[in-house]
Amino acid sequence: MLRIYVRSFHPRENFGRSGLYFSGDNRGFKTDPRATARITSIVNIDLQGHKITKERVFSHPSHNTYSQNKERATENYQDVRTQPTGDLSRPAMTPYREGGDQSFSYTFAYRGKNHAFGQWDWDDANTTVENVIIPDLDVTYTVSGTIRRQAREFNINLTMRGDGFPNAEAIFYDTSGNPLFLVSHIRVGTATSQLFGNRRILMGSCSLRTEWLQGDLLGSSAYVLDARDYAGEGSPSTIGPLGQTTVSQWNERHTGRSAVGPESRRRLDDSWPIPFMKRETPVE
Repeated sequence: MLRIYVRSFHPRENFGRSGLYFSGDNRGFKTDPRATARITSIVNIDLQGHKITKERVFSHPSHNTYSQNKERATENYQDVRTQPTGDLSRPAMTPYREGGDQSFSYTFAYRGKNHAFGQWDWDDANTTVENVIIPDLDVTYTVSGTIRRQAREFNINLTMRGDGFPNAEAIFYDTSGNPLFLVSHIRVGTATSQLFGNRRILMGSCSLRTEWLQGDLLGSSAYVLDARDYAGEGSPSTIGPLGQTTVSQWNERHTGRSAVGPESRRRLDDSWPIPFMKRETPVE
C-alpha cells in the first residue's frame, strides 16, 4: 500500500494575536507520519487492488491559553460536527501487472476549522453563526504518478492550492513506509488575512523521478525536475538545486528549511492586531 500524507500545520507554539492565540504545532517540516498538524489527510494507493481510497482526515487538539472560557479553551474534535472533512475526486489507476508499468492520479480537497472560539457553543442555534464567523482552512492538491517496473523508475507530480496559510507539506510513503518529500510550503500572511474564502492560490508543486525497486519500494537515487514553494503573490521559490540527488538528500532539503521563514515572505506578522480582540491574562 502506498500512502500520501498532506498536512497543514503552524510552525510556532501558537498562532499569535491574528490567530486568537490558538496553539500551533511548534515544529518544522517532518517526514514522521505521527507529526501533529491542524489538519492531516491520508490517501491510500492500493496498486495490486487497483484502487485509491481516502483513509482519514483529522485534526490534532488545539488549545487557547488566553481563553476566559475554560470549557471552550480546548478543542479535541471529538464531535463529528467539528471534525475536518475531505473529498477524493477523479481517482484513476491502470491495472496491476507484475513487472509492468502502472499509473495513478487523483485530486483531493480538505477543509476544517477550529470551533473553540470565544463564547459560542456547539448547538443547533449557533452552528450557522460559527460557520460564518470562523473561516475554513482549505487545501486542494492534484497528484499523478507512473511506475515503470522494468525500467526501475518512478515519476510523480503534485500541485497544491489553497489559502496559503498556515504551512503545508506533502509526503509520499512506499509500501514499507519509506518517505519521499513532495512539497513544503511556508505560510503566507495570517489566519485573518488568508483563511476567509476558498482562495485556491498556488502553494507548491513538484516533479520528481526516483529509482523504484522490486516490491514497490523507493530506491536511493532521485532526480528533481521541478520543485517550488509559492508566495502569495505567485512568485516561486525553488527548493534547492534541480537535477540528480538522493532521496535522503532531497528529504533533507525540506526538513532542513526554516518552517517559520523570513518575514519578507509574509504580508503580515502573526502579532498583527485584530481590532475587537485584546490579549488577556492566561487562565490558570
